[in-house]
Amino acid sequence: MSDRDSKVGRRGLMGAGAATVALMAPGVALAARKPPTTSPTTGAVAVTINTADAPRPISPLIYGTNEFGGSSVATDKAAGIAARRLGGNRLTGYNWQTNHSHAGKDYYHQNDDYLPWNLGVPQAEYRTPGSVVSKFHTDSRAMGAETLVTVPLAGYVAADNAGPVSQAQTAPSARWRPIALQASADASAVRIDEFVRLMVQRHGASGSGNGIRAYALDNEPGLWFDSHPYLHPAKATYAELIEKGIATARMIKSIDPGALIYGPVPFGFSEMWNLQEAPDRAAYAQYGNFLGAYLAAFKAEQDRTGVRLLDVLDVHWYPECNAGQIPFSNTAGLQNDRLQAPRSLWDGRFVENSWIGQWYGPNQTFDLRLPLLPSLQRIVDKWYPGTKLGITEFNYGASSIVASGLAVADVLGAFGRFGVHAGYHWGLPDGFVGSAYRLYRNYDGAGGRFGDTSVGASAADPAKLSVWAATSAATGRLHVVMVNKTTAAVSVSATVGGGRTFRTLDGFTFDASSAAIRKPSAATTVSANAFTRSLPALSAWHFVLA
Repeated sequence: MSDRDSKVGRRGLMGAGAATVALMAPGVALAARKPPTTSPTTGAVAVTINTADAPRPISPLIYGTNEFGGSSVATDKAAGIAARRLGGNRLTGYNWQTNHSHAGKDYYHQNDDYLPWNLGVPQAEYRTPGSVVSKFHTDSRAMGAETLVTVPLAGYVAADNAGPVSQAQTAPSARWRPIALQASADASAVRIDEFVRLMVQRHGASGSGNGIRAYALDNEPGLWFDSHPYLHPAKATYAELIEKGIATARMIKSIDPGALIYGPVPFGFSEMWNLQEAPDRAAYAQYGNFLGAYLAAFKAEQDRTGVRLLDVLDVHWYPECNAGQIPFSNTAGLQNDRLQAPRSLWDGRFVENSWIGQWYGPNQTFDLRLPLLPSLQRIVDKWYPGTKLGITEFNYGASSIVASGLAVADVLGAFGRFGVHAGYHWGLPDGFVGSAYRLYRNYDGAGGRFGDTSVGASAADPAKLSVWAATSAATGRLHVVMVNKTTAAVSVSATVGGGRTFRTLDGFTFDASSAAIRKPSAATTVSANAFTRSLPALSAWHFVLA
């Protein structure tokens, strides 16, 4: 661990930013609420699976992660990662011409060479234009993963590697260079169109099989004023992000028409709601929330030009249970909240222990509310149908905790069932988090994967047990992931409908005793498309029915 890592940790270095501002409901205060509890009893939980129930393709891009330096490559590969994102606060001030970047509030507001150093770019190539992105992308392609690259929109990027920027040097100053989308009167401007052309020239177009597949429109703009106060001191506005987003997307598509565009990349609920109380939010009240206004603007542009400029509605999601401690704490006392938190993505029966659950929970009528995934889909369907969903940062706590791995296993299942296009975990997929990925991507150590078509599956008591199912087009097998969230064994009684007959059952698991995935017993016979199993406390399982 480097000196920098020891001071602020990996998340702070790259800077997701969500921890830098206390999240508060717009206009309301957080009321004290009693955390939900789960029963430790071992009563049987009924599970129903139906292979004919609303089958939908699962995007492999949901099994993604964010960049955490050259050392992450082997970890990503071992976890079966299918997509990698070069993002975070560092990319807001990234100068592709020199590979300088700006740390912002995460590290003394410093301009430096952290990105090439962290990614393992050879020192002789530090000043090679775009070498940071090319190194990252080359590593991704070597493991068969797609790349999502962040492009800056905030107006300026680092001009040097000379260390901390002072308030007196707030942009515009000699410490910064302006960005431009094309040739401009300012010869000092860093042109983003030249960057995209360079990537296409160097790696091929997005559809070539080796090109960069997607670009994100910056990172967490609702926090620029806080995370990058010397780069963008004023709060971002709806108008600013819509105008810059459309112009940047149009430029990228003009160079690489097949590239996917992700936006607007908010840090969390407050930014999705009103762009962290943006100054011009009242002018867009008819859309109900910032996401609605953003989507409607891009749809209007497509209606005008015939070109889709936004392909993926990209948001970040960190659980707010227990005052937002879950992603940043390994406290054992948070175990139950950590295990239940994924239900805020999908379960309309669950009220999260947070200000969001209290004021924007399932019992409310706002378009934007919990559970999140159906809510986002509802907003897309209303304002810009056909836009995909992306969760490009999420985290449920330290990978050393089994509950974090169980939560991630639950999240990956929900992403597949609810049609998420891309998901990227913030933090290395090691420890129990790596176990969650391998449960889907390499459960048997021989490349065995979860199915590619999601099918219906439900548990009678989702507080105790989550269940996700998918069929495989290649093998015809049925794959079922179950997560026991209790501290006692749970007896499961499962039935499979849908007109297909299954005769054998294999099971693979990890639990608190070890992050290694193991196969406890030989395959067993399935009788009349039903099976029972006792799942040990705090365990995740991948059952394969053939």
